Amino acid sequence: MITIGIIDDKQVSCDKIKDILLLKFDDIRVYTYNSIYQLNKDFDFVILNIDMPDYDGIKYAKINEDKKILFIANNYSRCKEAFGPNIYGFISKDNLKKDLVVNVSKMINRIKKHHIVNLKIDGEMLDIQINSIIYCMYLGDMNIAVIFDDEQIIIKNKTLKELLQLLKNNFIQVNRSVIVNKKKICKLTKEGIYLNGVNCLFDVSRRNKNSVLKAFYEENH
Repeated sequence: MITIGIIDDKQVSCDKIKDILLLKFDDIRVYTYNSIYQLNKDFDFVILNIDMPDYDGIKYAKINEDKKILFIANNYSRCKEAFGPNIYGFISKDNLKKDLVVNVSKMINRIKKHHIVNLKIDGEMLDIQINSIIYCMYLGDMNIAVIFDDEQIIIKNKTLKELLQLLKNNFIQVNRSVIVNKKKICKLTKEGIYLNGVNCLFDVSRRNKNSVLKAFYEENH
């Protein structure tokens, strides 16, 4: 699921943008904020009013080059000033619906392409959708089982740490042998965690408990 943050000082504008997105796109989660200072989590990208009264949007973009941003503005007078490596488009409030759908469509397609990992399976390099992976378990001797909704594959000659680096921020280690897709965590108990699509309990080590707890609440709240 792709997460989108909308930041505009007027809640009515946030709600209008959110309604358009939810009507047009599936498999997205949208959050609204009236101030940049309210941001409390990371998103796949944000839709940001370029002229926020409490913190200039362009200044925020230049300081936070790791954030993917679509600017929304009343006019294009500041577009040249705003260009940067993390700016992916401009949306005019005068042409809101059309500009929004076009720019967000491109953004979602771009993100989905980057949500692919290239793994060597049985001597052949395969492109695998990261979001389709539920969890990975180290079997020993540099072998890792990768579990999907309806199948399992074995990756050879790779450590769990190396695989975790390939999967980037989408996965988290829960114990010495298992890494899980953050988006698949559906239930957290004192005994461990449950994942969507898997009917079993996964132990969470004491060392990883706080990071797993944080990941669960970030994905579900």
